[in-house]
Amino acid sequence: MECTKGYPYTFAKVVDTRTRLVEEIGKDLHQMGVFIDIFPIDGMGNQKEKAMQRLMKIIRLRSRIWEAALKKR
Repeated sequence: MECTKGYPYTFAKVVDTRTRLVEEIGKDLHQMGVFIDIFPIDGMGNQKEKAMQRLMKIIRLRSRIWEAALKKR
């Protein structure tokens, strides 16, 4: 396993380095292999209803963070 210096995301990517994918985000151009995003969600509890409420809150917050990051670029 390797870590990428200057990795810009708040989540992990599992990358197949035998492939090549060119991804354009804003004005930046990132090149890496084909990947799968890994979004850790911990501490959701054992009650399904409460876990879903927490998940929806996380999704809303993540959306706001992405919007703010894209506006900043």
